[in-house]
Amino acid sequence: MTDQLTVLLAGGGTGGHIFPNAAVLERLREADAGEPEKSRVTGHFILSRRPLDGQIADGLGVEWTSIVAEPFGLRPRVLWRFLSGFGEAKRQVRGVIARNGGNPGLRGAQPSALGRTVMVATGGFVSGPAVRAAKACSVPVALVNLDAVPGRANAWLAGQVDKVFSVYEHASLRGAERVGLPLRRTAVRGDVEPEQARCELSLLPDRRTLLVTAGSQGAVSINRAMMALCEHDAVRSALRERWQVMHLAGESMRDEVAKAYAAAGIEANVLAFCDTMGLAWRSADLAITRAGAGSVAEAWANRVPSVFLPYPYHKDEHQRLNAQPMVDTGGAVLLRDRVEPTANVSELAPLLGPMLTADDRLMEMRAALDRDPPGDGAQAVADWVLGQA
Repeated sequence: MTDQLTVLLAGGGTGGHIFPNAAVLERLREADAGEPEKSRVTGHFILSRRPLDGQIADGLGVEWTSIVAEPFGLRPRVLWRFLSGFGEAKRQVRGVIARNGGNPGLRGAQPSALGRTVMVATGGFVSGPAVRAAKACSVPVALVNLDAVPGRANAWLAGQVDKVFSVYEHASLRGAERVGLPLRRTAVRGDVEPEQARCELSLLPDRRTLLVTAGSQGAVSINRAMMALCEHDAVRSALRERWQVMHLAGESMRDEVAKAYAAAGIEANVLAFCDTMGLAWRSADLAITRAGAGSVAEAWANRVPSVFLPYPYHKDEHQRLNAQPMVDTGGAVLLRDRVEPTANVSELAPLLGPMLTADDRLMEMRAALDRDPPGDGAQAVADWVLGQA
């Protein structure tokens, strides 16, 4: 390895594009710590201008630059913003490459004598100009496809990069190496006993725990479905007898959801969000959740039997497809989010009844998740990066 390895981590707009890159950097730093006399890794995140991106990066304690990239769309105003921002975003990324020891010149230029620069891109609209700039500067690039349906950016970029990793198999991503979704160590807390995890989350240590989550913003339809289930006699009785709920409801509905559990006499800890999701998954015996690629990967890695309610408004239904491999193992169940609370309760209540009252069902589901766990995608990507140095 050369003295300096700069890793540009491109992906933004959502935490789902940022956290996998954080997991790759984490593994690179672990390798760096193991051989301090041989390596020195510097990571720099390339993000969108959305405020959430900067908040996440600051929380991770990483260096970052936001670029003017905009999502692609065919509506005139959206298309104009995409096209007008693309060239400037590329120039911004070339500036990042120059500042971090790379050569901002044209394709074919030699790497800086100071060390090597490598890029990892996790898709989305930030990755398009970032990858194009990197290739113009002869920077090796790996693309990590996270979702079951490749987005426009990934489909376009897959043939232009040096390496493609994919969490799912795709005929359109030929030659892609199949890996598990890159997860940070904090997302999988096998080092902590469930009882300890519950205590750290202000839960009762000896009660079965139902985790309800739909990401940092919550999900109105899932929140309302759970509030309606509080009024369903069988579900309410089962929850009151043996269970407690940890519900991540989002800021706008946190108080309303908490009042529903309290009125039903159900032990519950309702939060707007949780920044220690590894502990949340470790505490859980069962989860009700959306099916974003990160949520599916975390549920599977933590061996948590899950009921998936995919986001109902995606035309390509990629969240449904994200969940399908875990469902195929027998470790999860997939339902359609009917949006209207009564309709959701009519499907959830008969399903939850046996799960909440019969230990055998959850034991069988957890055993199914143990049989074929996903690999460490973060380590696979980090190994490729180190091989470029």
